[in-house]
Amino acid sequence: MDQNYTIEYKEISEINETIKDICNLKWGNLKKEKKLIFNVNFNIMKENNYKRIVRSFHKLKDKFMKKGIDLSGTIIYVYGFDSKNKKHIDFINAIEAIMKPTKEEMYSYIYDVVCGYLDKFFVEKNACDFHNDICGEKRNTSCNVGCCRHFKNKKIGPFLPNNKWVICEYLKDKRCTAKCISCKLFTCGYLKKKGITFKLKNIFLIDTFFNLIQKYFIKYKVFTPKDKIIKLLLFWS
Repeated sequence: MDQNYTIEYKEISEINETIKDICNLKWGNLKKEKKLIFNVNFNIMKENNYKRIVRSFHKLKDKFMKKGIDLSGTIIYVYGFDSKNKKHIDFINAIEAIMKPTKEEMYSYIYDVVCGYLDKFFVEKNACDFHNDICGEKRNTSCNVGCCRHFKNKKIGPFLPNNKWVICEYLKDKRCTAKCISCKLFTCGYLKKKGITFKLKNIFLIDTFFNLIQKYFIKYKVFTPKDKIIKLLLFWS
């Protein structure tokens, strides 16, 4: 199903009060509508209600999909948006995710947004303190691949006798080719001493859209490429 939609950012003085706000969208009032049009007004929404509002809209969108109602042409008017406010950005990203035509595309979008946030965090802050391709944790060792290595049994696999350290197979030319969200969420002892940790409950998109089993795989499925993690998330959805 094609699901084109438009998000328009407007000044509060331009608000059309006859258009329903996202907080007040009800299935009974919308099921006969040919086009979904609503406001997102950050001036009236409380931050502690963002998750509830997003989940409510997600359920509403699912009803449209189950009824076979085409959401092409949906228009979302946004007021009071602050491009420097991460909670505002998270909320809009959540709406963007919900508007994806399939669950797989929605999960892929969320995955990419969170990975982008984590990449930006590490690069901008040089959190790992890389110098000459060696991170702070490994500075006084012979290791130059940071945390991109793991134990593997020579014949069978990890967690068995006769283990050895191996470089992650997805590390190519000093770059990760797996786009593994679990690896990006990992923080070593060096980072933890600096106060850097990532709790899933503090990452809005993950906390809002995924259940406990899905969160387990997001957190711990290290050295695993994106496509395999997405398949797990879909299976346990």
